[in-house]
Amino acid sequence: MSIGAIASGIKAFFGGDTGKEIVGFIRDRWPAKMTEQEAAELELFIGQQQHKKEMDLLEFGAKQDAEFNKRTIALEGTASDLKSIPYVGAVVIFARGMFRPVFAYFTLYLDYKWLAAGMGALTDRQEAALFTINLIVLVFFFGERAVKNLMPVIGQVFMVKKA
Repeated sequence: MSIGAIASGIKAFFGGDTGKEIVGFIRDRWPAKMTEQEAAELELFIGQQQHKKEMDLLEFGAKQDAEFNKRTIALEGTASDLKSIPYVGAVVIFARGMFRPVFAYFTLYLDYKWLAAGMGALTDRQEAALFTINLIVLVFFFGERAVKNLMPVIGQVFMVKKA
């Protein structure tokens, strides 16, 4: 078997159409021994096994997420745990709830200073930090997909600033 055949087999395996590729591989080596019906049954069986593997991975991921959430609650506690602490609990709950909005408004302030009022010449490192902070806020409010769609525009803003 050549390197090209091995590489195409690996590509097919990770590419998605695994059942058809395996059946084709078997047919190429033993064409007289497999009927069309047997090939279809084998392809169906392989597809079912692949689907089962994918479902097992999804279930494993869900279990991992649940375990992580359980561990986080055990380590950090919940808001109801904090309510039992007379004054400090209320302050911590307030600070927890206000962190993201305050961070977003601070980012808006920095953007305003940088774009409208002119913060002065920022170093490359400061611009990279401002860019990263903006991405964090944008992902939180609008989601990863929206930010991926906006990345070219955001990058152009920074390029225009440099030019």
